[in-house]
Formats: sequence, C-alpha cells, structure tokens
Amino acid sequence: MPPAASGEGLLFVNASPWAEIHVDGRAEGYTPREMRLAAGTHRLKLVHPTRGTVEKDAEVRAGERVRLETTMGP
Repeated sequence: MPPAASGEGLLFVNASPWAEIHVDGRAEGYTPREMRLAAGTHRLKLVHPTRGTVEKDAEVRAGERVRLETTMGP
C-alpha cells in the first residue's frame, strides 16, 4: 500500500563542500541540515558562492526520512 500523501516527513540535505539551502523558494539555512517538511515534492536549490548552484527535486513521504547529498560544482 503506498504511503499517505498527507502528513510530514524528514529531509536530510548535505553538500560538499557546503551550500545554502532554499526549499520551494525559501532560505532554510546551510548544509548539513535536517528539516521537517510536508509530504510531497519539493524544489531544492543549493547555492555555494564559488561552486555554483545545484537544483533538485526531493520527494518527501509522510513518516519517512529522505537523504539528499550532492557535490557542488568544480
């Protein structure tokens, strides 16, 4: 049975070397960071001043913990 579409889940985000995190257009701090988000798809933008920007979608499921890790640019 698929998980419920409502509720909240946890999203852990990490970037190497580090990045500022934006979730659905809102600044949420810096990596590494774990956040409680509403279930559903969220747009992440990770920004580093010299290594550029990485954009990804993260699917958060109610009651679950999702881990997203990335390496910032060159």
